[in-house]
Amino acid sequence: MILRRPGLHHFGLLYPFATDCTSFAVRWFAAGDVDWPWGHRPLFSTNRNGRIDMKLNARLLAVSALIAVCSASFAQSTATTVQRDVNQQRRIEDGLKSGELTVQEAGKLEREEGRIDKLQSRELKDGHLSDAERARLRAAQNRASADITRLESNGQVASPNSRSAKRMEADVQHNINQQRRIESGLQDGSLSRREVGQLERGQAEVSHKEAVAAHNGHIARGEQVAVNRAEKHQSARIHRERTEAGGAN
Repeated sequence: MILRRPGLHHFGLLYPFATDCTSFAVRWFAAGDVDWPWGHRPLFSTNRNGRIDMKLNARLLAVSALIAVCSASFAQSTATTVQRDVNQQRRIEDGLKSGELTVQEAGKLEREEGRIDKLQSRELKDGHLSDAERARLRAAQNRASADITRLESNGQVASPNSRSAKRMEADVQHNINQQRRIESGLQDGSLSRREVGQLERGQAEVSHKEAVAAHNGHIARGEQVAVNRAEKHQSARIHRERTEAGGAN
């Protein structure tokens, strides 16, 4: 009988991406040698006498539960950062409606939001957010939040009913809707974290176009058309990613 150190593939689980939580679970389970007599994925692990190894199976179930908890935690971390995108965009929209933010100020904030979206895209490229990556995103979003507060309270007053303000407000509302759809896709499993990262890159491109259009405080009709084109392309991409096969990983 051959004795060999077990891997998670013996019982039908795949190694997750390296994380503090799951790597601990893997190391803990694989600490001892186990006899796998059938050479395939057994429903129950057995000892050398062919009897069900209750102690090993208890560890196996505990590790499976730990990995499930970790996976849920990672999904929640990603959902949290997307939810903050929604919150920040809503604050920008509210500032435009109240006149506390000018079109030019909203454009500056959209440029910053675009940088955050690009950072999210990069950090989620492997479908996982490490503690360090979450900390970088949180710091960037905290800075953006402080900038929104600063610009809203700097004493500048704008006309919320101007044509440019209304165009910018509509663009920001689109951003809110798109981010909500991404968040919903993550929560219902129709989008994986890697797909969320790819879609956030698209959001970064839209925010960049909005920032360029608003840089001088005036959004011309032609600039609005270009932004709308980018928004429609992003909307179609979100729909495609959510309806095609794939989903959470």
